[in-house]
Amino acid sequence: MKHALLKAAALRGSRQSKRVEGRRGLIIPPAGPGSIGDAAMLTATIAALRGRGYDRVGILQVEYGKRWDLDCDEDELLDGCRFIDYGSRANLATVLFHMGRYTDIYCVGADILDGIYDTDRMAYRLELLHKAAEMGLRVTILGSSFSEKPSARCVTLIQALPEQVRILARDPYSHERMTCILQRPIELCADVAFLLEPANGSDQALAEIEWIAAQRSGGRNIIAINANNLHEIHHPSLISDYTALIINLAQRNCSILMIPHDSRTNRSDQFIAHKIVASLESTCADHVRTFQTKTPGQLKTVLGHCDLLVTGRMHAAIIALGSHTPAMSFAYANKFEGLYLHLKLKPEEMILTLTSLHSDILSVSERILNVLRRSTELRAQIAKRIHFVREAAERNFNDPVQYIAEH
Repeated sequence: MKHALLKAAALRGSRQSKRVEGRRGLIIPPAGPGSIGDAAMLTATIAALRGRGYDRVGILQVEYGKRWDLDCDEDELLDGCRFIDYGSRANLATVLFHMGRYTDIYCVGADILDGIYDTDRMAYRLELLHKAAEMGLRVTILGSSFSEKPSARCVTLIQALPEQVRILARDPYSHERMTCILQRPIELCADVAFLLEPANGSDQALAEIEWIAAQRSGGRNIIAINANNLHEIHHPSLISDYTALIINLAQRNCSILMIPHDSRTNRSDQFIAHKIVASLESTCADHVRTFQTKTPGQLKTVLGHCDLLVTGRMHAAIIALGSHTPAMSFAYANKFEGLYLHLKLKPEEMILTLTSLHSDILSVSERILNVLRRSTELRAQIAKRIHFVREAAERNFNDPVQYIAEH
């Protein structure tokens, strides 16, 4: 009975899609709302599709009761929550039927494609992509990372996707692994978030820019800092270690703008940032501030006015680098190395370790200050490379073309 329902829904959706004039795109997000990085990818994807003349751009809703804070809104939220959460066949049938309003499906693979974070939810996404391709829709998996030990179930499902499904890797390391493991054509691109535009007219961003200008007028450098709450699992001293680092940097003529990236859990980035600021000595209070950004475009505007970003989140780094601001990272996967290769920055210079943050605050602080001293030089280097990286990001939406590494 359920099989017959799915078949009928897919058939009706397929017939409807063939009657659609122009192009219409449905985006499958990597998770529910709450991550600035995911919001950056969605904002950039919506803008890219509209810039290519898409008449309608929708988002598959994967979490009830929440809407994305984006710099450009979607035209429709299509409810896929029950299917993505636990594989509801009834909800899948509804999604297949309503996909008939679209011609193209774009799945934001990000760092979930390999199934390491959540095999079931990725498997449901891959099932949906498979059925969409069989219905005759154009299907693209946007630039993704891929680990050395992906979920065997997800590998099998990706390999089984119809050959016309485009799959893109967002860094050279992932491209090499995906090509080897998946045994199918994989295109190399850059993360779609590199296409994010700043929200220059935002009142919220302007308030932070005024604070930055006031701090700089006192002869201080501006360092934006993000603490990734996920690091706390394996690094329980995260709050105290970041607190010690910020105190050291503040004593060395730096003002700190805290950048929470994620709000999806009780101990989110926002919670961690609040705890860090509350733990600071009173002598630092005038030189530390938290920016509760609403949209990714606002964050890009503000990071463009900072001298340096130190982050535990890759998309915070991408947003900063997109505005020519150097970004150092507490890396947790070699997707960070791949990111720096796009911009010809040295991973050994830009990547920090939490082990050193705990055991030798002074050496980490000195490494940050060394990069800070080269901020102007690094900004110029990033500015020269960013055109090529944006071109690589555009390939997520272009006809299949291999990324030319010798740029």
